Order: sequence, then structure tokens, then C-alpha cells
Amino acid sequence: MGNSKNYIFSIIIIVVLIFVFSCKKPSNYPDTPQIDFYKLYIVDSIDTLGNPTKYQFINFRVIDGDGNVGVKQEDSTINLFIKLFKKTNGAYEEFVSEPPLNFRIPYTDPVGLDDFFKAEISVELFYTTIDYYKSLFDTIMYSFYIMDRDSNFSNIENTFDIPEDFVGYLIDTTAFVPTEL
Repeated sequence: MGNSKNYIFSIIIIVVLIFVFSCKKPSNYPDTPQIDFYKLYIVDSIDTLGNPTKYQFINFRVIDGDGNVGVKQEDSTINLFIKLFKKTNGAYEEFVSEPPLNFRIPYTDPVGLDDFFKAEISVELFYTTIDYYKSLFDTIMYSFYIMDRDSNFSNIENTFDIPEDFVGYLIDTTAFVPTEL
């Protein structure tokens, strides 16, 4: 009888240990969003009117501890802000585009038990290559940041230098390690 009690006690201990070590500690990220630019993809194409067009896809990662990134369909709040910079004599200066390069990151319901928001976002920009942009500069760079629903602004990220005639991928190989509390 004593061995069966030890056996049952051992099984209970093993089950408790499995439960304790299998419980994942919830992620603890700051409530201020953090972004990390990691890839730019550029394609030369033709628009619907037959004009040469350059499509640029800016890809970045975002993580927000309280998960309040993104706005609902009925909300007109802008939460992604992009600035275009042109390189002149080796130095960048902002090129104010019309309309401004401001966008909306849509609302997404949290998945799982954690409240944090973690995603990869791709923004598509395109320019007709016969327009006046081409005559103004030959290298550009984008700077961008986001805002969550509590009006917390993220860090500012920049793309690499983008030559006007570049086509393909520009990739940052550094790992995105968000600040943990």
C-alpha cells in the first residue's frame, strides 16, 4: 500500500511540475509602440494608363504592449506617418509630397491571452517615373513612425538610401529585439 501512495504522489508531483514549467510567462512589452524597418522591395511596372511606374513596399515590424495599435473602419484617425527625404549634395532634406504620405493601420483583434500587438506591416507606395520627381533627385529615403490609440508615438525608423533606378530587395539583417520591461 505504501508503494502505491508513493507512486500516486510521484505522478502528482510530475503533473504539477509539467504544469508549472509549461506555463509561459506573459510577454511584458512597453505600452509605447516600437517599430523596426527591415525590408524594402521595389518593382518597376506599368500603371493602368500605360505609364512607367515604380512600386515601393516598405516593410516593418511593430510591437505594442497594450495592443492598441490600429483604428476601426469608422474611425478616420491617421496612425502611420511617412516622410520622404531627397538627397542633395550628399545631405538629406525633406521633400513635402502632396498629398502627404499618411496612412491608417487597421484595427486587429488581439489573439491569445496576451494583450500585446505584434505584426509585420507592408506599405505600398508608387510613383509614375515620368513625373517631376525623377527630375528633382536621384536618391531618396523614407522616415516613418506610428501612433497607437492612446496617442503614444513609436520610435522613428528610416529606410536605406534608395537610388532612383533601383529595383529589387533592400534588407536589414539585424534582428528586431523589442525592449522588454
